[in-house]
Amino acid sequence: MRLFTRSLKAQFIEAFTLLILLSSCFLAAITGREASSEARYERGLLLTNRVQSLARALDQSMWFWIKEVDTLRYTVGLLGTDMDKVSSAINRLQATLPSFAWIGLMDPSGKVQAATGGVLQGTDLSICSIFRHGKNGLFVGDVRKASLLAQLLPHPHDAPLRFVDISMPIGNGELKDWVIVAHLSWEWAREVEEFILSGEGSDTDTRIMVLGADGSVILGGDTNTQPLALPLLQQLENAASAWGVEPWPDGSSYLTAAVKCTGFKDYDGLQ
Repeated sequence: MRLFTRSLKAQFIEAFTLLILLSSCFLAAITGREASSEARYERGLLLTNRVQSLARALDQSMWFWIKEVDTLRYTVGLLGTDMDKVSSAINRLQATLPSFAWIGLMDPSGKVQAATGGVLQGTDLSICSIFRHGKNGLFVGDVRKASLLAQLLPHPHDAPLRFVDISMPIGNGELKDWVIVAHLSWEWAREVEEFILSGEGSDTDTRIMVLGADGSVILGGDTNTQPLALPLLQQLENAASAWGVEPWPDGSSYLTAAVKCTGFKDYDGLQ
C-alpha cells in the first residue's frame, strides 16, 4: 500500500511538472509571438519613416528646381528679345546647377530660340508636351527616358538618360507668350537617395525604390523590369503610407513600407 502511495505521488509530481513545462512553453510561445509582432511593428514604423524621409527630400528638391526655373523665367522676361543675353543667362544657370541637362526658350510657335550650348536651337518642338502644357502654366512631367536629347547630350552609355520636365510661360514683357523649358537630369535623385540611405540607423538590408505613376521602377532598382503591382500599393489610394509583409515577384515576402510623394508648399509633388 505504501509503494502504491509513493507511485501515485510520483505520477502526480511528474504530471504536475509536465503541466508546468507545458504552461511555460505556451507562455514562452505567446511571449515570443508578441515580441516578434512588436519588433515587426517597430521595424515597419522605422521603414516607413525612412521612406517618408526620401519622399520629403525628393519633393523639397523638386520645389527648389522649380523655383530656379521660375527665377530664370522672370530674368528672361526682363531681358526681352536680346537672345544673346538670354542665352548667357540660360547657360549661366546650367553652369551653376549642372543637374539642368538642357534649358531652352521657345517662341509662341514652339521654335527654340535660345538653348544651353545651342543644342536644338532653331528646332520646332511645338508637338512636345513640355511646350503644349507649359503654354498654360507650370508643368512638371513624370520621370521619363530621354529620346532626342540622349543622342545629343553626353551621358554614361550603361545607363538610360532620364529627365523630369519643367516648363512655364514667361508671362510678362515682350516675351509674355514665350515658354521657358528645362530638362532636369534624374541623377540628382540618386544623390538624395544615397544621402537618405547613409543616414543614422541605415543598414544594408534596406532597399529603397521609387516608382512612377504606372508602377515602373525609376530609382533604386532595375529600371528595365516590369512595373511593380504590389498589393500594398493599392492602400495608398486612401492613405499617405502603408506597411506590411508583402509578397514580391521573386517569390519571397519582405517587410515593405510605401508612401506617396504628396508635395511641398505650392508644389503638388511627384505623386
